[in-house]
Amino acid sequence: MQFVTYYSGTQATSPACTELEVITTDWLGKMMNLPEEFLHSSGGRGGGVIQSTASETVLLCLLAARTRTVAKYKEADPSTDEMQIISKLVGYCSDQANSSVERSGLLGAVRMVKLLTDENFSLRGETLRKAVEADKAKGLIPFFVSTF
Repeated sequence: MQFVTYYSGTQATSPACTELEVITTDWLGKMMNLPEEFLHSSGGRGGGVIQSTASETVLLCLLAARTRTVAKYKEADPSTDEMQIISKLVGYCSDQANSSVERSGLLGAVRMVKLLTDENFSLRGETLRKAVEADKAKGLIPFFVSTF
């Protein structure tokens, strides 16, 4: 498990807000009994940020996953064009997902597939597995799942 930390600003643009955010997210992490490496104060890659909306959070998570996936494929073959990779990316959500998930796919320039839910409006693992396998067979790159 790993947290990815993104800042909309820097210490230089808003030092007081940055310090407050670091203290608050560490306080929350400690309250949740997260391991030390998940905290800003650990000196490692841990930490987090406070987002203003759930929609903003979904978009940032999608962009982080897209960036990480593109970097992985570029590392494997540096001659591959970034847009070729992005054109093959596919994310998944349930047909019950918040509209922000589909909107995040549009803003992130990636296709999002809505998967059918069961009679309890739950996305089943088997449904996701079949979709991932089918898309991989088509040469697509599954990279993101939202349960929001």
